[in-house]
Amino acid sequence: MAVDPAAAAGFSQGAEAYARGRPGYAPEALDWLVAALRLSAQAQVLDLAAGTGKLTAQLVQQGFEVVAVEPLAEMRAQLSSKMPNIDTRAGTAEQLPLADAAVDAVFCGEAFHWFDASAALLEIARTLRPSGGLALLWNRPQFTDALWGASWGALIAPHVARTNAAARWLSGEWQAAFGGAGPFGELTTMVFDHVHRVDRAGFVAQTGSMSFIASLPGEERAEVLAGVAALAEEIAGANADGEIELRYRTEAHWARPALAAP
Repeated sequence: MAVDPAAAAGFSQGAEAYARGRPGYAPEALDWLVAALRLSAQAQVLDLAAGTGKLTAQLVQQGFEVVAVEPLAEMRAQLSSKMPNIDTRAGTAEQLPLADAAVDAVFCGEAFHWFDASAALLEIARTLRPSGGLALLWNRPQFTDALWGASWGALIAPHVARTNAAARWLSGEWQAAFGGAGPFGELTTMVFDHVHRVDRAGFVAQTGSMSFIASLPGEERAEVLAGVAALAEEIAGANADGEIELRYRTEAHWARPALAAP
């Protein structure tokens, strides 16, 4: 299956911004998923839709042998420039470049809502070893509580619902693929709060990395990011260290194939 056009346009154009502006995931979330899936050190895992390698790096820190699969060349280039020793492959969730029963777990950050869920889950199940599992993560910004949150929200609000995938994530519709007659059982979920600190350019990059911003026509995108840059100057100027504190909530989910051993 081809990559969603909105994802291809947004993330190809925004790969550098993604690498600079996006946070990793709450370390406690990774620890919780590793324990829930009963993964030992040196486990072999897949980072699916690995992007620029934010999650890949954290999986390596866990001691795992990681294969990173990412469909977009621009994202793979960012990942390989930072982690040249990682086995990085072109591929999609619906047609994985892995053999049957190749890995102990599949991890996927910020991406499952872009997939054809039915086809992707069948492929993921195919690549998992017995008792293997799937871990999904998202970072949900918690910016509204900040003094500047309303101003930032007003800048991006006109563009948020431009993609069906964004709507599936925001509504939680993607979860309907789990349980019932599908290939995977029910999801188990936990949330973990964490903080990411950035400079002015990092704040602009964070917004610019969002697919619905990165895929805007050039002048429209520039107008949004100019507004974000002005806001960054205002926020950072009020802080002694010139940094901006971004609060996130990592949403962590795991599930096993319906016929897997408990």
